[in-house]
Amino acid sequence: MITQEEITEALNIDIHGTVTHNKPGSRWDGMRVGTKHHTGYIVHTIKGKQYGLHRLVFMYFHGYMPVAVDHYDQDKANNKISNLVPSNATHNGMNRKLNKNNTSGHIGVLFDKRRNRWKAQIKVNAKQMSLGNFKTIEEAVACRAEAEVKHGFSKLHGASNGKS
Repeated sequence: MITQEEITEALNIDIHGTVTHNKPGSRWDGMRVGTKHHTGYIVHTIKGKQYGLHRLVFMYFHGYMPVAVDHYDQDKANNKISNLVPSNATHNGMNRKLNKNNTSGHIGVLFDKRRNRWKAQIKVNAKQMSLGNFKTIEEAVACRAEAEVKHGFSKLHGASNGKS
């Protein structure tokens, strides 16, 4: 596990998420770091180990590495310290975008062809819960939204991922 001191020695990081090399006397000194990973996160390698830049930024400012670091606005490239919040797998799952293969346009809502009804469901603490079956999509969406509020999901949960 990398330490805050190792990050400080290798990088300069500002509150806007700009990360540059800290190598005085080197041609790399002051140059921006990071490569876009296929997952959408910006990554950087220190001492042969690859890290998500968002995790390095969080550790640089807070001095510890949480289980997960969540991007509040869901933009994986926005590494401003104000956009990064400590998280865990459960919380991260409560602040996710709409999957690109979603056909209803609403997270947790699907059409049950067998019953010819709309089904609402939600996953809380790794448990999938059925919220019921409904005649209309509007009823299913309303039920799902109510459950999200009840269980403390992010207001951005299920937002469009821009890949319509």
